[in-house]
Amino acid sequence: MPPFHLRYRLSRSQRLRALLAMEGISYSVFGLLLFAFFCLAIVLNGREGKIGGAFFFTAMALGIFLLWKTVFLRLVGVLLFKWLEVDLLVRDNGAGILIGGERWYFFFDGITSIKQYRPDLWTIRHFNGFVLHIPKRLITEEQLQYIRDEMERGHTPEGMRMVIERGRRVQELMKEGR
Repeated sequence: MPPFHLRYRLSRSQRLRALLAMEGISYSVFGLLLFAFFCLAIVLNGREGKIGGAFFFTAMALGIFLLWKTVFLRLVGVLLFKWLEVDLLVRDNGAGILIGGERWYFFFDGITSIKQYRPDLWTIRHFNGFVLHIPKRLITEEQLQYIRDEMERGHTPEGMRMVIERGRRVQELMKEGR
């Protein structure tokens, strides 16, 4: 498959609805409410001079934040930015995403799922936590099948060996760069 290049914008609504569908509305709302409750308890205990209670609820809020970190951070991104500009360059076995003027790469063999959480978006989840949404109208079935095939190849024993070997090469390069 020849490389292809996609440029598109995702609205706040598209990203929020996809996030809630991926994580579950009740799961997300429960986490947010629990975090808000602990933050309120911190403030109330601090105002009353109950330092021990404030530290306890700070620890609880931190624990909830760590449990729901990806949901919270993605939600903050949705709330802060009305539009998300995506510049995606797909190559042989991976893709590059332009973020702030620098292109970051991820390999297709690390993809854990490709699903439609919304009728107009394909959502690609990577094992490292990266989530990519691609409008359905922009990607052909052939291109999507190529990505799926590469994902499946990474889940075979030979694909796993390739991933391990690539990791070793990256470690060697990092040692040389020091």
